[in-house]
Amino acid sequence: MHKKTQTSLVYLLINNGKQAKRIAAQALQAQDVSTQNLPLSLLSQIDKEGNSLAELTSRMQCSKQETSRQVQLAESKGWVVLQASAKDKRAKIVTLTPFAKQQMNQGMDFYADLEKKLLQGLSATEKQQILAVQKKMQKLLKEFELN
Repeated sequence: MHKKTQTSLVYLLINNGKQAKRIAAQALQAQDVSTQNLPLSLLSQIDKEGNSLAELTSRMQCSKQETSRQVQLAESKGWVVLQASAKDKRAKIVTLTPFAKQQMNQGMDFYADLEKKLLQGLSATEKQQILAVQKKMQKLLKEFELN
């Protein structure tokens, strides 16, 4: 692949991401949706029955310290509850509060509606192609980050 084409692809990826983030922020503000402060990278990883800190660390692919910091912040905001594990009293299980679930549902509805509006000019095939390429790019970026 030609160097100029590679640069253009990376530029487009970054630029489109920034533009989509800007549009989402404006739409959130216009609709007064308060989910923008939710730590979605953490909350979206928590299962219905809850997860241990070790599970969350693995899923989020970050350090134990960073996971603990995010969980403590989320707990202080009333988004999660820490409880002793029934299986291992030394382990803590992180579960979502009803408030966090409600906020996440509101956020998911918002983003589903926004996605529908942003992608309405694309065919089903084009949407599938974009999704496939984005998933592949996400995987490649993670591999790049690890090296």
